[in-house]
Amino acid sequence: MTDIEKRTLLDMRKDRSLDATQKAIMRLRGWQHIEIVTMDMWRPYKTAVKQLIPNAVIVIDRFHVAKMAGEAMEKARKATRIELTDKERKKLKNDRKILLKRRDKYYRPQ
Repeated sequence: MTDIEKRTLLDMRKDRSLDATQKAIMRLRGWQHIEIVTMDMWRPYKTAVKQLIPNAVIVIDRFHVAKMAGEAMEKARKATRIELTDKERKKLKNDRKILLKRRDKYYRPQ
């Protein structure tokens, strides 16, 4: 657990269970006044926050959002390739690299 505004570490836990997470939150000074919580998508974290601080805004950290988007893109790419002929597949030899490039690296609007 970190305080993003102060850039300080508040707590580190081995146990990621709902009970341990709730206890860790309640040990924080002023936890009732927390307005925004950033977390990964571990369900006990969300449940703990919703039960203890129901009005807090939950933000999923961008690393996990990007990871899930990349995994979904890779799954779709592979599913599409299965349906292609050998000739079509050869034309898309580097398709993964193309999909991973940033838009500004290959796209220039007219």
